[in-house]
Amino acid sequence: MLPRCSGALSSLKNITHRNHIHGSAAAVAPAPTPTKQPVNLRLSKWMKESEKIFYGNIVAYDAAMLPEAKQDELQNVRWRNIFSDDGTSKPDDAALRAVQAMTRYVRREVSCLSLTGKEAIFSGNFMFTPLEIIGSGPLRK
Repeated sequence: MLPRCSGALSSLKNITHRNHIHGSAAAVAPAPTPTKQPVNLRLSKWMKESEKIFYGNIVAYDAAMLPEAKQDELQNVRWRNIFSDDGTSKPDDAALRAVQAMTRYVRREVSCLSLTGKEAIFSGNFMFTPLEIIGSGPLRK
């Protein structure tokens, strides 16, 4: 049996998931435009931009999780990187509950991971708590 953090995310309701990253420490790289450059050069440039965005996000998330970070910093970072379509730095009233719920979920899962042994993590022998919406059970793709 795999170790699992207990609890359910009951207040994550009407969340709109977007599969892109927006804002934070790095901007979203535009799609490559056709040029006469060799394919591997264009791919290399795209990979460097993706790497810059990835590490920028990690730095932003780490800074937001520090004890000296502002209370709503992780919430604002998650908003900028996942939810925001227009580049705003803070969630609007309509999205605030979903962003707060996702932030609580992230904090709880990080706390659970800190209690998980390194052997379980290195072997991939752990599970995250499933996301649940009130009255509808776990979220499925």
